[in-house]
Amino acid sequence: MAAVLGVIQIRNTIEVSPADAAEHVTEHVVSVLEHDARAEGRRLSMSADGSGHVIVEGTARSVAESAEIEKAALGADGVTSVSNRLHLIT
Repeated sequence: MAAVLGVIQIRNTIEVSPADAAEHVTEHVVSVLEHDARAEGRRLSMSADGSGHVIVEGTARSVAESAEIEKAALGADGVTSVSNRLHLIT
């Protein structure tokens, strides 16, 4: 960071609400999924605690799809961990 004449300290007080974070993660997951993203978005529910942890709930058609959804959630900005609570449907 470059020095700015007269600036002694900078404090970042920006906060992201868990609801906004969950919405961001949901949008990211839907955009990442290559197959029928609209249907995926309707079957998924995301919640975030505001500290980087996301809970993914809903249904997946296979173990591979469940892992893909979890990976997509983990790839969203600010997400550090994911609890995968997806149920498999056949």
